[in-house]
Amino acid sequence: MTDSEQDEKAIRELIARWSEAAKAVDIPKLREIYYESCRFSGHFTGEYLDMHIEAFYTILEETKNEMDPDQFIRPDFGQKILMIDQSNDIAMVKLERRGWVGLDRFIFYVNLNKIAGRWWVVSTSFTHD
Repeated sequence: MTDSEQDEKAIRELIARWSEAAKAVDIPKLREIYYESCRFSGHFTGEYLDMHIEAFYTILEETKNEMDPDQFIRPDFGQKILMIDQSNDIAMVKLERRGWVGLDRFIFYVNLNKIAGRWWVVSTSFTHD
């Protein structure tokens, strides 16, 4: 397997772990995915949000606690990688997630850096339908 193929495999595995951790609101596992200085930004229910990842963790936990569990993670929950663009130690993933936090569809642009030999999410921008 080439270095590029190994990197793509590692990126896909990271995105899969991110999905499972976000679904479960498993903050310790999310901390293994998001770099400590990560930014999270986008529009959520008409309001623009731009925050440090720790603030996102708080909002995610509050949203889960306030919502009906069947709406937080709907039966149609799923995601798919729409695109991976990787060059050396940087990458961008475009991801579609459905049935999460009560909304039909999110689109995420996830920026990753390879730091000290492993991939980290360093920023995420999103929108939703």
